[in-house]
Amino acid sequence: MVYSTSHTIMIHIAYVDHNPQSRIQFQDATKQLQERGIDTELKLYKSATEALNDIPLERPDVVLLDVRISDGAHCSGVDVIRTLRQHPLCRTMIIIAAAENATSAERSAALVAGCQTFVSKPIPYQTLEDIAIKLGFQPAQ
Repeated sequence: MVYSTSHTIMIHIAYVDHNPQSRIQFQDATKQLQERGIDTELKLYKSATEALNDIPLERPDVVLLDVRISDGAHCSGVDVIRTLRQHPLCRTMIIIAAAENATSAERSAALVAGCQTFVSKPIPYQTLEDIAIKLGFQPAQ
């Protein structure tokens, strides 16, 4: 859901990754979006369970998640994608899976589970800008 206030339209982004360094890199990329005139609201999740508990309530425009995130043997990144896709409030949400040096099996499993696309980590600024443009936002010239 794209939020609008009296003067601001923003993209609500959820980023799910257990790695603190990856979360910092992603925050830096979203700051670049803001510098280019695209306001973002970023929510960071460090576990699959935390994401599954909160994302259906928050209903972000875009979810980017590391497919290798795990809460033990019970919940993987692919499980998160599958569960979100089955939730009535999340069925049309944009979900993008990510991993560093992903195998073809990881990519395939994420796509079958319901993500729209798969990107390599670290997620570059240009990927975020492309997502923003697909949502109808244009960066400042």
